[in-house]
Amino acid sequence: MLRFTVNPRDVYAERVNGRRVIYLDTNAWSDLTERATDAARRAYDAAGALHNAGVTVFPLAYATITELLKREVNEDSTSQAEVMDVLSRGVCLRGDPHVRDLEVMCAYQFMTQGISVVPIPEMFTVLACYISDREIPAVGIPGDGGLLQLAYPTLRWLHSAMRTPQLLANEARTDEKYVRLITEKIADAPNWATDGSGKLNAKKLRFEEHTAAFKNYVMANLSRLVGLEGLSLIREKSDLYVKKSGGPGAVATVIGAMPSIALSCEMHVQKLLAGANTRKQDFYDHEHAARAIPYVDVFVTADGGLLDLIRKSKSAIRSDCTILNGMAALADYLEKLPR
Repeated sequence: MLRFTVNPRDVYAERVNGRRVIYLDTNAWSDLTERATDAARRAYDAAGALHNAGVTVFPLAYATITELLKREVNEDSTSQAEVMDVLSRGVCLRGDPHVRDLEVMCAYQFMTQGISVVPIPEMFTVLACYISDREIPAVGIPGDGGLLQLAYPTLRWLHSAMRTPQLLANEARTDEKYVRLITEKIADAPNWATDGSGKLNAKKLRFEEHTAAFKNYVMANLSRLVGLEGLSLIREKSDLYVKKSGGPGAVATVIGAMPSIALSCEMHVQKLLAGANTRKQDFYDHEHAARAIPYVDVFVTADGGLLDLIRKSKSAIRSDCTILNGMAALADYLEKLPR
């Protein structure tokens, strides 16, 4: 079997650059595919016209792909996979290990240069790499020129080939682990993060999240990414980002240079403040928002709980991403785009 590797910059240049980047969460994809409402039919027609005109790309991600793979292979799920294949142009946001490394390098730039540039051209890949970049099989599906002259596997193919008992068991363990960890954090927070009134203190929660991210993401990976010489440069340039008094501000400024990680931290803070019961679906909601919002032009969901969490986490959203609530808002938005 022929194998080859993917260069994300090539994917970005051929599939993303110059197009309006619109991310749909799983429920939005289902609504768009089923077209059970007038708004969904309008959105579907407009999305198809804009796709044909080369105006848009609707990238997928770990959460959207995994939630589809967990569904039974039937007429409805196959139809949704086909719609996702077309509108996504085979594009997917990169997997967590690569987003982490890219954003850690953003933090490094900030710590050594005082500024950082988010590497958007490196944040997109092909959908077969939805977990992490790897050598992937090429299959005999007609490409449409350029990078895809030799086509990558489609989502429909992945759904039929990858939906195995082992995959379902692995994802179930991931879901359960997330629920367990967040439930434990919510239960433990009152023991250390309350203020004088006995209420949870957002600053204490935020400092804890930022410190953990700095330790587990930045410091745990910098030596591998920049070496000892790079680490020494941080010490030389520490006045660029560390306040002389130290404290939470220094860590917060570093985390703020990492868009996805910063948003993920703030979403966790808001979940702890809310103290609500954690569901398995919350993991995917978190992945949808934290991964996509920093790197796309438009984010679409009709999930009221997720919309509220995004609103409460607004302070950590550095991008000018437009948040749309459901099919009617998406239809209105798409119908106004020039073709």
